[in-house]
Amino acid sequence: MLGLRGKIMSYKYKVKLLLYFILIIIFVAHFSLTILFVLPPNPIKTTIKLPSIYIGKYFYQDWGLFAPDPISMDISVLVKCVDNNESETPFWNITDDFNRYNNRKNRIQRVVVNYAHSYINASREEMPLLKLCNINPDHASCAQLRKAENDRREASKEGLRRVASAFCADIQHATNIEYEKAHILIELSKVPPWSKRYTESPTKSFLNLGIVALDKKPAFRIWKAEGDALATNYTT
Repeated sequence: MLGLRGKIMSYKYKVKLLLYFILIIIFVAHFSLTILFVLPPNPIKTTIKLPSIYIGKYFYQDWGLFAPDPISMDISVLVKCVDNNESETPFWNITDDFNRYNNRKNRIQRVVVNYAHSYINASREEMPLLKLCNINPDHASCAQLRKAENDRREASKEGLRRVASAFCADIQHATNIEYEKAHILIELSKVPPWSKRYTESPTKSFLNLGIVALDKKPAFRIWKAEGDALATNYTT
């Protein structure tokens, strides 16, 4: 009996050891592929397609390790709500608190800023094509790049349209005016280099996304109007 029990215990130990070994291999492989996926373009990443197949499909990561281009500007989203009679609100900066508090106050605004970033910046998948087309604008792959850029911007604009619908529903709750459309702008505030921080001011420019139709949404009361000012309701 002791011999049989010893064999069973030995078998269970071996199975457990094998499972631990398999889990360690999976763990190391998964995070190795994740690191390789988020690294800047390099010969290994270009040669090995497994990170894009595995991480890109099942565990997509939208951040970069050792990003070569640090952020040099603040990005804000401005929205103006318009009713059927073409009466309109002022342009309100619906991401002001995000830039001011670095997202410690309101995580909702991260969604808005991410849509704006996506509208402006090329995706990781577009970067190799973008570099290629900067060198050779007539390359056949440039048509693929233009389509990818258009699809990305359309998807980002649709996301901003849905956000504007929620924002104008909140303003409608405060003003009792039914808004049908919204005018969306992206404001870019380029920060001067550190060496010129005392002699130069940020330079601002605007991207006009035009007027979009709004969805009928209930007021989530994330934003609230205070006279001509806008505050974010952190209590909801």
